[in-house]
Amino acid sequence: MDEKAWKPILDWLGGNWGWVIAALGVFFEITPIKIHPVTSLLGWIGKKLTGDIRKDIADLRDDVSDLREDVDEQRMSDIRTLVLDFSNSILNGRKHTKEEFDHVLEENKKYEKLVKKYNIDNDVYKEAIGYVKRCYRKRLDKRDFLLTPEPDPHDPPITMTMRSDQHVADD
Repeated sequence: MDEKAWKPILDWLGGNWGWVIAALGVFFEITPIKIHPVTSLLGWIGKKLTGDIRKDIADLRDDVSDLREDVDEQRMSDIRTLVLDFSNSILNGRKHTKEEFDHVLEENKKYEKLVKKYNIDNDVYKEAIGYVKRCYRKRLDKRDFLLTPEPDPHDPPITMTMRSDQHVADD
């Protein structure tokens, strides 16, 4: 092509240079200049379309976090109750199986993780679990764990009754 053919194109481009840059900006993102029209436009549209969903997700995260804390608080309370009751039963002279001690000590590991997570302290609990651990060591040394669990005195006695139509077989 000769110069005469290019002249009208170059004149139009020179008179409409703003439109030319805008059109090129749609297809090319110039890195040194931090203007990314396509990315910005699509990002804006995306935020408008998903704004409510993003808010709902943030609310759900908060709810799950609150629920996790509630569950952890309940778990700590349950473990505290278990350990304090167990310690109290030992103080009252009740013997326990090794499995019962092991269960309480495993629950204590969970409690210690939660205490560390929430940075709380409970001196009464520390004394109770300390007592349980000392008793456990003594029982290990003496090998005098209870072999079978004792029935709970608060449980009703087990009774067996026969219906009037049942008969004992004669041997």
